[in-house]
Amino acid sequence: MTDLRNYNKQFIIEFIELYRSYPCLWKVKSTKYSDRDKKNKAYEDMIRKLQEVDDSATRDSVKKRIDSLRGCFRKELKKVIQSNKYGSGTEDIYKPHLWYYEYLLFLTDQETPRSTVTNIGDEASNNEDGSNYIPVQSPTSPFEIDVADRSPSVSSNTPSAPSSVSSSNSTKKRRVKERADEVLEKVNAKLDMYEQEDRFTVVGKNVSKKLRDLPPDAALMAEKFIPDILFEAALGNI
Repeated sequence: MTDLRNYNKQFIIEFIELYRSYPCLWKVKSTKYSDRDKKNKAYEDMIRKLQEVDDSATRDSVKKRIDSLRGCFRKELKKVIQSNKYGSGTEDIYKPHLWYYEYLLFLTDQETPRSTVTNIGDEASNNEDGSNYIPVQSPTSPFEIDVADRSPSVSSNTPSAPSSVSSSNSTKKRRVKERADEVLEKVNAKLDMYEQEDRFTVVGKNVSKKLRDLPPDAALMAEKFIPDILFEAALGNI
């Protein structure tokens, strides 16, 4: 099995959470990112995790599966950013269909949708950790690039544009900037939420989702057993 998305959801969540716990593998601006010893230790843990479902797992296969997850996330992120940019209201904002999209939101400021950057062929390359992406300072970079690309070229030989055209360009820039600020606020709010979460919070949410899908009687029994199991675990009987 070469595609991580074919594994069960619980394993993928745990795999992503383990990856998130090692900023040395994904946070480019972190001092840990250039620490090879920390990276080697992190990859050893990632390999052991992947070997739970793939006995032949290697560092290379871990990188490929991470890149697969990030590639799907990057496509959805691009659609979200574009819908925030051009949509006229909240109903126009794209809702990601990727079920693990929210689990990867911690990568938002590490990803740039490719179509919003020019000359990528010369600038993009596979990073040492195997992820094929372009690090940026903030999620608003696509908007900043877009504003620059749309700005009219002016040379010393070009007559000055009419004031109405100049006013129109200023209005468009202001609207784009306002949309960018809105997106940044939403992304930051999401990131703040995930900063406060740990793997137990994620597991709790996953359990609650499963309970909602159970028949009422089965959900009631599960609610009874879960506290009992936790109580026995706290006593050291498990």
